[in-house]
Amino acid sequence: RIAPQWNTMAILRDQTGELVWPMHRLDRPTSGVLIFGRTPEAAARMAELFRERKIEKTYYAVIRGWPAQDHFQVDRPLRGKKETSSRRDAKTDFEVVARVELPFTTQPQFATSRIAIIRCAPQSGRFHQIRRHLSGEHYPLVGDAVHGDSKFNRAFRDYWGVEGLWLKAYRLTFTHPWTGERMNLYSRWDGRWHKLFDAAGICPFS
Repeated sequence: RIAPQWNTMAILRDQTGELVWPMHRLDRPTSGVLIFGRTPEAAARMAELFRERKIEKTYYAVIRGWPAQDHFQVDRPLRGKKETSSRRDAKTDFEVVARVELPFTTQPQFATSRIAIIRCAPQSGRFHQIRRHLSGEHYPLVGDAVHGDSKFNRAFRDYWGVEGLWLKAYRLTFTHPWTGERMNLYSRWDGRWHKLFDAAGICPFS
């Protein structure tokens, strides 16, 4: 399996005729913003900003269930990819953007299913951090084949007609290391997200 940043490296190389260097990564099923450097020095400096947690990351996700609070934080250490690795600090802030009730159910005691659109701000960069934190709170990400609810994922896919993980790396905010300019880099919303925003009655640009 090839990580998405390496696929993107090849695309950018073919488009620009230049080599580029990765600064960070996204999980393979996650869409959104990726930054590359045009020189090794630029990539190294930006990678340092990621390590120093000087880059603000904003994700959007769709979860099963309705959190009791509009704002909540999960502060729970996580292991790395290997179970033998030590636990490291991991903290994520969450904000509910919209609650949606859908006309299907995977639990016979209920007539409908509830999902929520949430904004996620990870304060660290651990492996599958957002996905694992939400799963631990019993609000699994829709479409998550590893940490999610497979029965609900199938029902949601059949109802919505769209596959994939509902997690988007929407924005990266940081201070440019050479110019000092405040940078806000955004990812575009695709059709499946617009369809969901319409169902929720919200505008992603407000």
